[in-house]
Amino acid sequence: MSASLDLLQVLQSQDIHTYISFPDKWLGPFLQALDADPAVRHVPATIEREGLGIAVGAQLAGARSALVMQNSGIGNILNDWASLAFNYGIPVPWMVSDRGSRGEQVATQMIWHGHLRALLETLKIPAQTFASAAQLDGLSALIEDGYTMRQSVAALFPYVVFTDF
Repeated sequence: MSASLDLLQVLQSQDIHTYISFPDKWLGPFLQALDADPAVRHVPATIEREGLGIAVGAQLAGARSALVMQNSGIGNILNDWASLAFNYGIPVPWMVSDRGSRGEQVATQMIWHGHLRALLETLKIPAQTFASAAQLDGLSALIEDGYTMRQSVAALFPYVVFTDF
């Protein structure tokens, strides 16, 4: 099974069937897996605030949702996340391609990578890196913790994971 299907299986085991995504080369195969699965509602969004609004709306309607984005999208989403999801305790898991990690080819992505973990810690957003499909068992626990604590969590996927895509 590919890493994309492994990841999707774990997310579906957490009853997440609605995914809001933003364009990212690394995530391409995972986004294709979302589109190929009839049990999935995949909503491509153009900007992060739009995607967050859709994800929060799905959560409020009783459908678990997740955002699928690259790490630079976190910088774009913070104000809206803090004003809405954080303030009202609406958990929205973030599936994040950790651009700039080892193997990255785009130099500007490497700068952002060095600050991501510190930013998430400052915001008290629980985050965990999943460097292989074998580590995905920990993703279920991270997501469950987010729903229990009523807050967003971030699952970070470095380049090494996406070489399997």
